[in-house]
Amino acid sequence: MTPKQMPFLWLFFPLAIGIYLADSLEMSIQLSWMLFVVFFSLFIGLQFLYVPKQNLIYQIRQILPFLLFLQMGQLLYLNVIPENHERAIENVYLPGDKIIGAINSIGKTSGAFQKCEMEVKSVIQYKDTLKVKGRILVFIEDTAKSLKRKDICVFQSDLGLIQNKNNPGEFDSRKFWKHKSINRMAFISSEQYQVIGLEHRKIQDLFISWREVFSNIIDQYLKPGNENAVAKGLILGDRSSIDSEISRKFGNTGAMHVLAVSGLHVAILVQILTFVLAIFKKWISKKQALSYALIIVWIYAALTGFSPSVARSALMFTLLAGSTLFEKNYVPLNSLAFSAILLLFWNPHYLYDIGFQLSYLAMTGIFLFYQPMSKLFYTKWKWVQNAWEGTMVGISAQVMTMPLTLYYFHQFPNYFVLTNLGLMIFSFLVLALGIALFIISWMPLVAKLTVFLLSFSLTAMLWIIDFVDAIPGSVSMGFVLYPWQVATLFALILVAFVALKLKRMNVLNTVISLATVWVAFTVYNRFDQMNKTQICFINDTNPTFIIQNKQQSFCFYANDKTDKKVKYASQAFQKVHAGKLHYFELSNQAKTSLRLKDNLITVSKKRSGYEIQINENEFFYATKNEHDTTDKTMIYAPWLEKSATAYSLADGSVQFDLKFK
Repeated sequence: MTPKQMPFLWLFFPLAIGIYLADSLEMSIQLSWMLFVVFFSLFIGLQFLYVPKQNLIYQIRQILPFLLFLQMGQLLYLNVIPENHERAIENVYLPGDKIIGAINSIGKTSGAFQKCEMEVKSVIQYKDTLKVKGRILVFIEDTAKSLKRKDICVFQSDLGLIQNKNNPGEFDSRKFWKHKSINRMAFISSEQYQVIGLEHRKIQDLFISWREVFSNIIDQYLKPGNENAVAKGLILGDRSSIDSEISRKFGNTGAMHVLAVSGLHVAILVQILTFVLAIFKKWISKKQALSYALIIVWIYAALTGFSPSVARSALMFTLLAGSTLFEKNYVPLNSLAFSAILLLFWNPHYLYDIGFQLSYLAMTGIFLFYQPMSKLFYTKWKWVQNAWEGTMVGISAQVMTMPLTLYYFHQFPNYFVLTNLGLMIFSFLVLALGIALFIISWMPLVAKLTVFLLSFSLTAMLWIIDFVDAIPGSVSMGFVLYPWQVATLFALILVAFVALKLKRMNVLNTVISLATVWVAFTVYNRFDQMNKTQICFINDTNPTFIIQNKQQSFCFYANDKTDKKVKYASQAFQKVHAGKLHYFELSNQAKTSLRLKDNLITVSKKRSGYEIQINENEFFYATKNEHDTTDKTMIYAPWLEKSATAYSLADGSVQFDLKFK
């Protein structure tokens, strides 16, 4: 895999490193441009010199392309961040300004507030209207659900920075929104905004309108519920209706890639197109069939929102089709890297997109490991062979994605092979029948038969997910990996591949030994996380704290029902500190007691907070500034002013070790 054999694979890494450096360090865009011009000039100038390979100038000429791509990565990233744009909302907005913006998307919520992404158009400062650029996240009170995409609103509300709550295991929302070019957010009541117009539609709005039409067809034939929500997620990439419990089950069983439109769906679509177009092979040529397939694949990619994994798959298919049409060699890894470079040129923020990372790692695993692994077994029974090959595809992908799966999600689906075997047929059927339903929806009788088969496939899919999720030990939680562990595991996997390919058994034995040490360290760290005894006060608008006694966690919360936010925070804690969760509601009781063998936990409700006693440990969770307690460990709720004599939850959760008998 030399630079001449796979140039794009080698150029991808300096491009990615350049983006990472620009994000991690405070870099000047002017300095980056200057260095780029210097490297580019040297690269062009040295092309006209003939020098022997042993000459230093020849070596410099070989390195210059990598330096150029390093600088390009920096420039691409620096060019899209708001700090480098004079008219960015972050650089213009002042408290008290009125903001005019168009709603790009509306998330479906059950409460009164609508979660919207807004494209800011202008800011009104005093009597001046200043044109600005940028995107913000807004939560708009809209009880009637009358807001629509493209609505232009004017509002006056303070813009705050998007902050993480810094609770154990929680999703890094600040980083997520940052890499969608959104850094600020606002909560807007119904009295604070007014709809003043409608934004002109763009090309991408046509595809969004089509998606809404297809979504309405699904609503017409499938009753609201899990089947309806999963159908929209799998076929159209719309996950807004999917219940959190369904998402949890798909994640626990290793089937999340099925639930969200990804490269898998494009691959299934290509299979469907291959089957359909083969029927007309007497009338259309192979090149014509490929051209039609390309058009349909890109329409589908646009229809489902151009997620990084779908864009990657569409690009890969385009490169494969192009090599066939123009009779050129197709080098999978080089094409994969080329597609990644194109996507990063389009949006350098994709480098931090989890879907982008997992999609490319999965394909890398398939390209590296599928062929040698599939050859380990062969049978003349076609259905068994197909099942074996499908399983090897899943395992090959899992080998490369496992380090990041453990790092981001702190869990591993132990029966992912069983899940993928069960869903192999039904995911194909759901997508094929869904597309068929869109085409024949105007024929009621045929559509009803199609819906019957679609509903059966969805029911079977959900049954498989429920079955695997119910198996004891279906998911292992509690993995907390450091970045060096992730990098080490990737290095071991790649060195093992090279050692096997070159048949260097001594190197392979060394890798196995180091991998054993890595596993031992990771298992020990997981065991330590699982067997802690501690109390964790959660940063939340409702008083919430979790007491962990080894593999049993007890969540106490002050609300009249198990709030979604409480479940979200406690389940995130559970991913890091694996164990069984128990819930205790505090609002309607003056005193709550819990005995764990010889240990007594008492929570007493006071006028200014909650008094917590765990054996000899005493804490006071203050919800008001006025309180008389001074002899206990004080924890201030996040909405209270910080105090030198108390721990504040405003900056994140607070944890204390406990001693149980």
